[in-house]
Amino acid sequence: MLIQQDAADVNGKFLIALSKPMTVKLFVTYLGYNGYVSEEIKVTQELVVDDITLISSGITIEEVVVVGQRQSPSIKIEGGKLIYSPKNSTTLA
Repeated sequence: MLIQQDAADVNGKFLIALSKPMTVKLFVTYLGYNGYVSEEIKVTQELVVDDITLISSGITIEEVVVVGQRQSPSIKIEGGKLIYSPKNSTTLA
């Protein structure tokens, strides 16, 4: 059961605060590294995690291919008028 999901701050620190005491396991993952799973930890209110060392998964990439497509602009000027085309806009989801 997932209790809490969090991301570290810029210094790699994170804090886990629980509403009631419980025993937990930490699962830590990061792209390009093997995941880390802790032993069971008894937490009363807050868990402050010091250092966790992740080991590189050793996967290397020799080549990356990036393909881009240019769309017509979503805003243009025609006949002295500013025309917005939402169909071509990257701001719409």
